[in-house]
Amino acid sequence: MHIGNDHLLSLPTPDVPGGPDVRFFPNGFATQLKSWAWEARAETRADQGTCDMSVPNLVHLDPQRGGCCTVMPYFIGDILELPVTTTQDYSLFHILNDYSINLWKQQTELIMEKHGLMSFIIHPDYISGAREQGVYKELLTYLSTLRDEKNVWIPTSSEVNRWWRQRRVMNLVPQGNGWRIEGEGRERARIAYASEHDGQLVYSLTPQSQKQNMEEIENSF
Repeated sequence: MHIGNDHLLSLPTPDVPGGPDVRFFPNGFATQLKSWAWEARAETRADQGTCDMSVPNLVHLDPQRGGCCTVMPYFIGDILELPVTTTQDYSLFHILNDYSINLWKQQTELIMEKHGLMSFIIHPDYISGAREQGVYKELLTYLSTLRDEKNVWIPTSSEVNRWWRQRRVMNLVPQGNGWRIEGEGRERARIAYASEHDGQLVYSLTPQSQKQNMEEIENSF
């Protein structure tokens, strides 16, 4: 998961005619994106390795319709897009009038089922009140519990950016009767084996052949 972003920098908006206002942070930027074309054009002004956090996966409460409909990071050219996958603080407090973390908890549970990115955008000016700060502290406590009990990774945006780029260029190479991973960062990667179960695609970190052998051994006792 990712909460917020790295330390924000105040830098000039890139010269993209008709484009959105852009806020830069180390290794990336965040925009109120209005057009995929603007982001593609902004790419020409971005250094290699840039990531962006602009596009929600769903936008029921946002002024611009659309959404990327995924909880996974994805590339637009060489820009890594980190989708906004949870309701933003303003929408929660001022549109839904909800001062609990119940919705955030529902969203995180759904995202964890898909092993996706849980991204939270929290604005300092929206949590200046005691009531809002109480909700924010409750969220942090909940996320800390997920980290400790479910081994959830809590990185900065640049850490997500670095890992997803390493993952992108890794390769699976045959090795004996199995496979191995090659590429930078391979020590952090795992091979997931896909299979069909009751009409659903499921993944396992154990090869199907090895699982069958283990089941045969267990059934022999």
